[in-house]
Amino acid sequence: MLDSNGTWVLLAPISGLTITNDVGGEFRVDKVTFVSPTKLPRIRRRFGIPRTIADLKKSTLFFRESQPTASCFATHRLTGRGAEIEADLLSAVRDELSILALSQLAYDRRASNAHPALSEEYRSGRLEFMLFNTTHATSLHTARLMGKISELVIDARWRKFQDQMFFSRLLRMIRGDCAISKGWRRDLRNASILAGQSQMSSDLPQCFLWNMIAIELLLCRPGDIFSNALPARVEAFIGWTTSWEQEGYAVRIADAYSKRCGLVHSGDREAIKLDDLLFTDSILINVLYNIARHSEIFTCKDDLVEFSKKVEAERILGLRPRIRPKTMTFTRTNYGPRDLERI
Repeated sequence: MLDSNGTWVLLAPISGLTITNDVGGEFRVDKVTFVSPTKLPRIRRRFGIPRTIADLKKSTLFFRESQPTASCFATHRLTGRGAEIEADLLSAVRDELSILALSQLAYDRRASNAHPALSEEYRSGRLEFMLFNTTHATSLHTARLMGKISELVIDARWRKFQDQMFFSRLLRMIRGDCAISKGWRRDLRNASILAGQSQMSSDLPQCFLWNMIAIELLLCRPGDIFSNALPARVEAFIGWTTSWEQEGYAVRIADAYSKRCGLVHSGDREAIKLDDLLFTDSILINVLYNIARHSEIFTCKDDLVEFSKKVEAERILGLRPRIRPKTMTFTRTNYGPRDLERI
């Protein structure tokens, strides 16, 4: 069957994600739409599903045994040879789940983040072990839940927050609803996927690395000396704040890049601390917010680079700032002691 050509429609259960009725029971990221089980029977024709959901529940193991309580489904379709299309369909869903996971940046704390996934690819589990103190002849039995056990809930509260922050505007850029270049749209999409994967992971060095690559993808061009370009490009967005000088952002960005290189080239995982990760989260929030809010200014990466150069020239020449729009915003996330315990 997979050897035949045609239009193939994917319907896949999603874990860790709920779409509520107050947002219409469905949400489209780019090419993939996520829909609640209650709405799916009413709109299955729109997605090209040829059989009723009631019929599928009666006649297929997919609904009767495998997915009887799925909280959400993903649907997407492509045309081609089935054996080749299958991997593309699944890859598209994974990528857009990662983009959707990016909406958790600033919306929630990392320890509370969800890991929306195809079926149960990334099931949470239980870590269990015993510790023996042979000096004092005592022992301890420990069991704890591991992985991301929360759900990302797409509801009216989530939508209101995303409309106020960067995510809704960013999606419009990724979807092609804004007049930006094809290459810039690709970079925004890839950076969003990486940053979303960072939000879903529980591995500190990996989260940090995904964040750093996303920042580099947003702010740097091939051939740039990243150690010089990154501080200058970030400063263009948030260098006007008191935090830039008071908290030594330029030094911290250089330090983050050094740790990124140490991880990539020497495998130095131990140097990366949770504070480093949260710092890169802060950089991403502010860069994405200001890019998405000013899509008419940043229509391609060259626009961003030229913007950075002009801001730097103003600073060097001591000119009155005129390049940055007055609508540039700096957002700070306040963390409590519990937020610094785990991700």
